[in-house]
Amino acid sequence: MNSVGDRGGLWQRLWRWLRHWLERGVTALLLLLIQLYRWLLSPFIGGQCRFYPTCSRYAREAITLHGPWRGSVLAVKRIGRCHPLHPGGNDPVPPV
Repeated sequence: MNSVGDRGGLWQRLWRWLRHWLERGVTALLLLLIQLYRWLLSPFIGGQCRFYPTCSRYAREAITLHGPWRGSVLAVKRIGRCHPLHPGGNDPVPPV
């Protein structure tokens, strides 16, 4: 009784399931890397951030809110703005 249409639906459900778990795994890996940075490197660098929230907190929040792909792009853009010629200040993560 299995038709081609039923198998197509099965592949779509399987792909959605796989994509969901892949996204969760990438999110967990990125958050782990951010946490390792905060534990291992941040104490040596010191409080140099000119933004609020700090770049690592911004990246964590962006990845949590927007997912690993868009959140990473937002975090990289934020880190790119972190230089002596930028005034800094309050820079929250954009809403979803």
